[in-house]
Amino acid sequence: MKSNFFKIVLPAFALMIAITASLAFTSNSSDADVIVYIEPGCQKVFIDESQVPSTCETINTGAPCTIIFLGQTYDAYESKPCLGSDLLRNPS
Repeated sequence: MKSNFFKIVLPAFALMIAITASLAFTSNSSDADVIVYIEPGCQKVFIDESQVPSTCETINTGAPCTIIFLGQTYDAYESKPCLGSDLLRNPS
């Protein structure tokens, strides 16, 4: 009786625990990242959508949109090569 428990039930229980743990620690797919480019070097960075205001667009004429990345403030560009026409701006 004791050997049947260890041969069948215990591995099944361990498998159920492993499956449950793997599902419990999956990433939340609703966290949307956006891609922006920052100077110097026109580096591509992935940041949380909440860090870039939804009003920031290249057609605006106001002040440049800034993001905070690794504790420093940068101007945000929409695409490479980080030209002035690609600079994300606030509405004026």
